[in-house]
This record gives sequence, C-alpha cells and structure tokens, in this order.
Amino acid sequence: MSLLHPVFRDIGSAEDAADAAAALWLARTGAGWSPADEAALQAWITADVAQAEAWAGIGEVMDLFDDASAPELAPLRDQALRAADQGARRRPVLTRRRLIGGGVGAGLAAAAAGLVVLDAQPPWRTYRAEPGARRSVVLADGSRLTLDAGAEVRTRFTDGRRDLVLTTGQARFEVAKAPRRPFAVAVGDHLVVATGTAFNIEHEGDGAMVTLLEGRVEVRARRTGQVAARLQPGQGYRLAAGGDGVLIPQADVNQAVAWTEGQLIFQDERLETAARRVSRYSPQRPIRVSPEAGDLRVSGVFAADDADAFVEAVSLYLPVAATRRPDGSVDLTLRRAPAP
Repeated sequence: MSLLHPVFRDIGSAEDAADAAAALWLARTGAGWSPADEAALQAWITADVAQAEAWAGIGEVMDLFDDASAPELAPLRDQALRAADQGARRRPVLTRRRLIGGGVGAGLAAAAAGLVVLDAQPPWRTYRAEPGARRSVVLADGSRLTLDAGAEVRTRFTDGRRDLVLTTGQARFEVAKAPRRPFAVAVGDHLVVATGTAFNIEHEGDGAMVTLLEGRVEVRARRTGQVAARLQPGQGYRLAAGGDGVLIPQADVNQAVAWTEGQLIFQDERLETAARRVSRYSPQRPIRVSPEAGDLRVSGVFAADDADAFVEAVSLYLPVAATRRPDGSVDLTLRRAPAP
C-alpha cells in the first residue's frame, strides 16, 4: 500500500513525489496540529531516506524565511506556505524544487539583497574503513561509529534528522541520545531507527543481521515505513531482500561484537561465508572456496588478522585441501577420497 497522497500519483519520479509530500506536510502544520499529526509526520519521515531528505530540505528553506534579522522575508514565507497548500489541492503539484527554483526563490534572492542559497541540504559524508583495518569515528552529534574492515557508511545530519546508509560491510553504532532527532540507518530494503542506543549491523550480499546491544530499536520496511520488529537488548533481526525478516529472540551478542576486539567467532557457519569474512582482513591474500566445499560448516574462535591459522584449522578439521597461489591467495577445495 502506498503512503502517497492521491495528488502525487501522476508525478514522474520518486524524488518529486517526496518533495510534493513534504510541501503538503508543511502546509498542514500550524494551528490545529495535534500529537497524532506529529506522530504521523514522523512515521512518514522515517519511512524512506528520500522523504527524510525532502523534509530536511524544505525545513531549512523555511528556516531562512523565519530569520528574525530579515523581517522582509516573512511575506515570502507566507507566500510559500500558501503555494504549498494550493499545490496539495491541484495538479501539477508544487514541489520543493519549484518552491526554491521558481518565483519564491527569485523573491528571496531580491529581498535578501545578495544572499545566495546554493543548496538547502547538507552533503552526504562518507566514512570508510580500509580493507584489513578497523576504524572508529565520533560523529557530529556525539554518536560513535565503528567500522569493520572494508565497511562503508554514509551520513547526513540536519537539525531534525540523522540519516545514515550502511552500503557494505559491518558497523557498530553507539547513538547519542536525541529523542527529537531519530537516528535511522538504511540497510538494503530496511531502516533501523533509534534515538539513543547501541547496535551492530552486518551487511552481507542481499541480507543483513541487526543485533541490539543496548536500548531499543525499530526495524522498518524502507518503502512503506511499516514496523517489522521492535528489538529488546540481546535480540537480533535477520534481514533479507524484498522486506522479509526473521526475529532472533536470543542473539549471540558476543559473536556479533567480537570483531571490535579483533576476533571472529563462527558458530556452525558456512565455510564460504567464514572465508569471506576472514578475507576482509587480508585482502591481498583472499581465501577462495570451491562451490563443492562452500556449504561445509565451521565453528570456532579465530584471530581476525591471522588468515594462515584459519586455513590451517579448517584444513585439519574439515575435508578440504588448501592450495596456496604465488600471489598469496588460497584456494580451499573439497578433499577427494583416495582411490581404492
């Protein structure tokens, strides 16, 4: 089911639809605004990164109109609000792009006597951990982000939102408390939403695993905003492409955070998956597993930066043979039984 108002159905792009919806929400604020209205607005904002971006952008433009040092801008703000309200009632819909780029933007420029608005939205900032190394950073709001080897997270913070995208790899999020600024991490088709808590997300291929360490989080469908799960400390949620997921009532927290201490814990893990994780820490010497051996199971505790010990252990306890290549890479293949 679409969350879009019917007036948005003819809009050609999702970005325009989000901008138009933000204009409609803006027009509705003011007298008569209720707690239920605020809850509905917050649900809409957190349902999709594009919607959060649209709301942040239009809010910052309206903040310019509210500047007390420039009272001559007040009539322009009123004009923008009236235009947004009218745009919600007819087609074509007045979107934020048209508010900024059309007559309102021109009037603002003239009234501000030379003020130039280049972009109402702050840029995305990207944090990466190099292959073979972990990285820890303190974000602008005081939250701490710890990246596993090879992981990447993009962030964009505004006065009302904290939006992040885990594009690849694994990260731990220790969220500074700010109840009025939801902290939303997009991963695949889902959003993990918190206000002050600590959790771990591992993003592998089309799936991901969320493990809650402290506080509470909601896992939501990214497109609809529907809540898929509300996690308590010690619980996990396994995400899959397409919006499906599985609640893990008792997740292995030690396994989820062992990488932050330089360890990898495998519990009945597929050999192919375990080898790929070990290879994050030795990208110049990757471990490749043949399809025939990929489903063999691995359990144990390994030093993240000791690929040789991992290869030696699996070769000893599993029916696999290790072939070392001149470039330092290793091939693990199913060991054949000797001919009779």
